Amino acid sequence: MKPSIHHTAVAALLVLSSLSASAIEPTVSILSPQTGTVIYSNVYPFVQSITFSVSHPTGLDRLNALNVFIGDQNLLGGSVGNPFNSQDCNPQLKAVTSSCSVNMSTATISVPWTISSIGSYAITVSTKHTGDTGQDSETVSVQHATTEYPAPPAVANAYINASAHLKSMSGKRRGCIISRVADSHARGTPTYYGPKGGPYNNGLIHSDVEALASACQ
Repeated sequence: MKPSIHHTAVAALLVLSSLSASAIEPTVSILSPQTGTVIYSNVYPFVQSITFSVSHPTGLDRLNALNVFIGDQNLLGGSVGNPFNSQDCNPQLKAVTSSCSVNMSTATISVPWTISSIGSYAITVSTKHTGDTGQDSETVSVQHATTEYPAPPAVANAYINASAHLKSMSGKRRGCIISRVADSHARGTPTYYGPKGGPYNNGLIHSDVEALASACQ
């Protein structure tokens, strides 16, 4: 005997419920800065943004225990439980981030990081879904600038070269991105990326490169 439509629908709902309840590792990606990035400064402390994305197929509202570590320092002040609802970042998370937005099943977050000295720093971002942890880690270097800082177009080009998803783009797209970064640097009042000669906001340059990678075709 063939199963009824009612029984088929109930079975489908049970399968979906089972998938929602089971642990599925969240996808966490640090967008900037990434491994290989060198941050230059001769002024301390200074603020650098860490930008990352979090996604999950069953919805962001099922995630918990969001952490952003520099070594053993949690930039969020502690683990943020239930960081997202179905349409937005929760107030607790917004209070400790410089930007936080949700688009469908993906959130993009920027966290301010105050850097007080030169050195090598490990960045780790993680979150959980019913006990299954997703995380991403990058290692960056902070160096003292004894000469003029690399100009924003050079920073943009170095970032493209260090990013696996960008370095294979066509010369036309790369030129478009670098030209747009140079234009933003030249027109800013005060300069968009920082004062002439530096230090520059490398995090902003990197995020602009990511945005321009889609705009430049």
